[in-house]
Amino acid sequence: MENNHFNPLKDFTSMCGLIFVACSSLFFFIAEWHIIPIQNNFGWFCMNYIFTGLYFLVMMIDNFKKHGRSLLKIRQEYVLLFLILGLFSAFALNRDINVFNKSEYWLEWYLSISTLSVLLYCFRQYLPDWLQYPVYFILGAGLLMYLYFSVYLLPLYLVGLVAFFVLGLSLHIFMPLGFLIQVIILARKSFLNQKVHFYSLLAGFVFPLLFGIYFIGNFVQIQQKIAVFKPQNAENFTAASGVIIPESRNLLPEWIQIAQQLPDNWLTEKVLKTDLVYMGGENIWGRQNFNLNFGEVRKHDPLLLLATVLSPKDALSLSEKTKILATVYDARHKTQERLWSGKDLITSNILTQVEIFPTYRLAYTEKTLQIENTYKNGWQQEAIYTFFLPEGGVVTLLSLWINGKEEKAMLTTKAKADTAYKTIVGVESRDPSVIHWQEGNTVSVRVFPCTPQEKRKFKIGITSPLRKKKNQLVYENIYFQGPDASSASDSAFVYFKEGSKNLILPEGFEKQKEKYFSAGKFRPYWEIYAEATALSDKSFSFGGKSYHIKDYKPDYQHVETEAIYLDINAAWTEAELEKVWEVGNNKSLYVFDEKIIKLTETNRKEIFNKLYNSKFSLFPFYEISEPDKALVISKSSGISPQSDDLKGSLFAERLYEFLPKHQPIRLFNLGNELSPYLKTLKELRVFQYEATDILTLAERLKTGKFIRNPENEQVVFLESANVLLSEIPATLTDNKNVLDHLLRLFAYNDVLKKIGKNYFTDNFVTDSLIAEAEKAYVVTPVSSLLVLETQQDYERFDIKKSKDSLQNASINSSGAVPEPHEWALIVITVLVMSYYVYRQNFSK
Repeated sequence: MENNHFNPLKDFTSMCGLIFVACSSLFFFIAEWHIIPIQNNFGWFCMNYIFTGLYFLVMMIDNFKKHGRSLLKIRQEYVLLFLILGLFSAFALNRDINVFNKSEYWLEWYLSISTLSVLLYCFRQYLPDWLQYPVYFILGAGLLMYLYFSVYLLPLYLVGLVAFFVLGLSLHIFMPLGFLIQVIILARKSFLNQKVHFYSLLAGFVFPLLFGIYFIGNFVQIQQKIAVFKPQNAENFTAASGVIIPESRNLLPEWIQIAQQLPDNWLTEKVLKTDLVYMGGENIWGRQNFNLNFGEVRKHDPLLLLATVLSPKDALSLSEKTKILATVYDARHKTQERLWSGKDLITSNILTQVEIFPTYRLAYTEKTLQIENTYKNGWQQEAIYTFFLPEGGVVTLLSLWINGKEEKAMLTTKAKADTAYKTIVGVESRDPSVIHWQEGNTVSVRVFPCTPQEKRKFKIGITSPLRKKKNQLVYENIYFQGPDASSASDSAFVYFKEGSKNLILPEGFEKQKEKYFSAGKFRPYWEIYAEATALSDKSFSFGGKSYHIKDYKPDYQHVETEAIYLDINAAWTEAELEKVWEVGNNKSLYVFDEKIIKLTETNRKEIFNKLYNSKFSLFPFYEISEPDKALVISKSSGISPQSDDLKGSLFAERLYEFLPKHQPIRLFNLGNELSPYLKTLKELRVFQYEATDILTLAERLKTGKFIRNPENEQVVFLESANVLLSEIPATLTDNKNVLDHLLRLFAYNDVLKKIGKNYFTDNFVTDSLIAEAEKAYVVTPVSSLLVLETQQDYERFDIKKSKDSLQNASINSSGAVPEPHEWALIVITVLVMSYYVYRQNFSK
């Protein structure tokens, strides 16, 4: 029987252990949660290690007094308290000597609750019976975890024994083994003394074991679904797997076919992230080969690690996993190529300045972002941002603060900018910043180096149309992905030009004279509404050309539609398909399912049900036999590969060969969103686009009247703003002081229009396109903005400042820069937010 006379609250050694555990846990969580600034993780580890060492001495002295040199008579409560202290010390040391990657949240809770149950076990005689059962249950669950960690650390035991003389640091690896032995001992005691407690412990061990088996089974099922797409496994496919295998597998890359059919759930995402974010079986004992180009903190998840060990070999390469994650799980930003890590960077301050011009139906936004490297003893790092622009918007400014001074960017070709940046960052490690155009109305910004000693600051300017929604104009704040901004201080100034009516601003904005001001915690996205006003009749003149804006009024033409092609995927509803069938049943309706198939009353249900299973679709426009008499009806959930992802495939070759030979195809979109694939084709004017509903579609088909393409060599159409921008020869009456943003918007959209179907060839970059982008100083597929440290750097890469261009845009109207008292408000806001910033500010 157990000794019921032992009272840990009256025992000196136990009380020392409890006090040390309380102090050690306090120091551990201060450092772990970054409650105060952390300059040196090792210093905080030393505090945990000192408490562990002190208690070891107290325990050994007590045992020597009572039992001499016999270590077998040390009370189990003392040993458990020592192991708890050792566990805190081990995980504190792990911050600097990385044996485990950052634990998943569930594992952190599992460890914490298991450790608490060990502590409560030391007081089991004073716990009510109803509480003892869950304590033993959790001890059993903890036993399984200790077993896992003991096996995981097995190859390091010899090293731990050999190197223990180095202040005993290597002995930390034996802590899980110590817990394992002690819980087995107490399990044996409970079996001999109180079997009901043993059964509770056994249930606690079995429950997570069964869950783990269930988890691994589901993991293996997903791996099997992936494997059947591989050519070497195709012959082993059976209908029981439930996966659609195309007969012709050579049109698209295998990873795209897999991405279309994989289950859309959290487990699939974790399967894809093994070896990218989560350590897999091949990395189980420290042979970590993580991909630097996936921008997410590396994590340790025992369930995933065991699943990869016990499941068949992964059928996907790291490259294929990365592409699927970018396509399906909104991880494209995280998959960008990196030259340096950025894991310890945060965005600490954001200043937004907006000029809104209702009579020109456009806005100019400047965002100034401050970057901090929170690992105070770490290396320099690279900050990468993705900015999401409104449709038709363009980057017109980039500047970087170097040695405390703002340095404006120069516009150059994308190839030169890329070469200069990679040479300086990858080889010479000096100051550059670059911004590149990306598909899907996005741009990427890179800033280097971001060091612990200096906060980096850069500014980006965007000219964008105001979206017209009935009789309202909508300004969309420019949002971004990049270094964590959740605790950043955020200030915004909004200036309305030429007056505005019926304003609706987000909560927190206050009017100050002729502007609106907001300050507080970071808000990723917000909108401003204003009543649509009459457009200005003034033109902007530059370089012998004049740029004018006017309302768009659709012009109709008669088009005979003989064939309708349905681009079906999971975004469609059954009701929509039925209505489209009713509307178009007097035409020939087709779908693509490995080949073009004509829909009939007998086959349509089966085909619809099959195509529903695809998360996204990539419609092969090259399969349309008579494009001028065809109509494509599409709907998208907003996910798909980008055009760049298709390069090199047979699908891409056929598409790129087909597009230049035909006029824009008519495409009706039944939703409010386009997939990245279709969005890029729309930007490049590959089709005559219309977002509509089924009633409008029925009217178009009935009358044969379809909207005529309003664009030509002198005109671009900004659909979201419902305006036309035209370029004509300048006259003496044109005003050079009118907004230069008219030229910038025209040039950007005109460059995209001229690139058009040639984007998919290797020779779309021409001198005339570069000259047009340079004239307006806009970032396009052929041009980028680049900041280098010295003039000699520009000369070395043959980058010259253009004399006949607009240069970088700016907030140039009077009063558009914050006044002194407004800067004071910003400073106060930063100080108020500092507590929240510091909590995140020193994460490693």
